[in-house]
Amino acid sequence: VLSPLSKSLRTWQFTFPGPPSTPYSRGLYTGRIHLPPSYPLHPPSVYMLTRSGRWRCREKICLSASDYHPETWDVRWNIHRLILGLRVHMASDLEGEIGSIQVSEVERRVEAERSRRWRWDDGKGNGVDHLEMLRNGVFGRDAEEFAGAEKGGGGG
Repeated sequence: VLSPLSKSLRTWQFTFPGPPSTPYSRGLYTGRIHLPPSYPLHPPSVYMLTRSGRWRCREKICLSASDYHPETWDVRWNIHRLILGLRVHMASDLEGEIGSIQVSEVERRVEAERSRRWRWDDGKGNGVDHLEMLRNGVFGRDAEEFAGAEKGGGGG
């Protein structure tokens, strides 16, 4: 799920399910992309809002397609590709990476479960409710098992 937060189109908010076969697989993760005025000639900043055990919240994440590495930025990247790349990168675990944190796999699984009930509202109509997204099948038919615990009233 990806949408701009204002008419200026410089700040975008996204939500994606955790990558499969990882400690994050049962989680939902929301973040933001801030585009510089010179985008697409220069790379954006990327932040996460949801706790994951992978990255610090509300701090820039170091990616080859972010403003930490303007030398590797390619104007062919778009916001959708950046989010797909971020999701794949979530499965890597590079110690000392800027914006990352080191916690156990168990803690990451706990954060994934907690993320399913994460809600946030900035008071300006830019809210996110992960549980509502799961209930509404936002992530498609493949998410039925993913959302099963909430539909049945247990788990998580």
